Amino acid sequence: MEIVKCPLCESREWKLVYRGNATPGSPADCGLTTSHTYHDIVRCECGHVFMNPRDKDLPYESVIDEIYTATEYERRLTFREKLEKLEQFTYKGVLLDMGCSYGYFIDEASDIGWAAYGTELCEKARACKPNSIVRDSFCFPNEVHDAVTMFGLIEHVKDPIALLTEAHRVTSRNGVLMIETPDFSSFSSRLMGSKWWSLMRRHIQYFHPKSIGRALSMTGWDVIYVKPYYRVMTLGYLAWNLRPYVGPVAGLLNPLKNATIHICGGQMEVMARRRG
Repeated sequence: MEIVKCPLCESREWKLVYRGNATPGSPADCGLTTSHTYHDIVRCECGHVFMNPRDKDLPYESVIDEIYTATEYERRLTFREKLEKLEQFTYKGVLLDMGCSYGYFIDEASDIGWAAYGTELCEKARACKPNSIVRDSFCFPNEVHDAVTMFGLIEHVKDPIALLTEAHRVTSRNGVLMIETPDFSSFSSRLMGSKWWSLMRRHIQYFHPKSIGRALSMTGWDVIYVKPYYRVMTLGYLAWNLRPYVGPVAGLLNPLKNATIHICGGQMEVMARRRG
């Protein structure tokens, strides 16, 4: 465990938002065993929300995210829609998906004409596409990507300012950045409070529109928009997510488990353009 300062302003002044429910000394992993446990959630005097204390290390290089692979179909449908939106702000060129997991997004981008690459810590995921997925972005020269994307990444990293700065380095002048991350100010977050499904040990940063805007401005980005992130989801996956909250009632969706809907579970979608 480690106690940290605010990753945005480096202050050590914060107030407790939610008392953690993780068992002290319990082993940390990246799988479902810790999906509904977390350490203390605090709010800095600057407004940023983050986990403090937090686990020193999580084994991302060896984790196998079975839920991610089990929902490949709806993720690919979602990514196709996000590519259409991305192309409203830039042309098809070179794309980097940071934290790309098994590369579903870069597959979809490549299929429609992008030169798409990804970064990923998980060794098994990188092995699936050794020619297009690397461990980190440091191997790329400056200003080579017309678009950079981060789906479900920034909430996991210890230093989001360093991440956004690196994304700025590898993005071409006037290039764009698309981010998807939980929104701490969302309706579902405010409704569910300490039971919110995005509170978990894997998520150590909790942004809201003001704090993500501040972090982007600090690292050379101009925000184009911040809006709710809608994704395609099967009713079967929705039922699985609702089961801890409504119990057997979630089973009422099972007869329609393969049907899909568009839903926002409390994430936000951010589009920004490189400044300078």
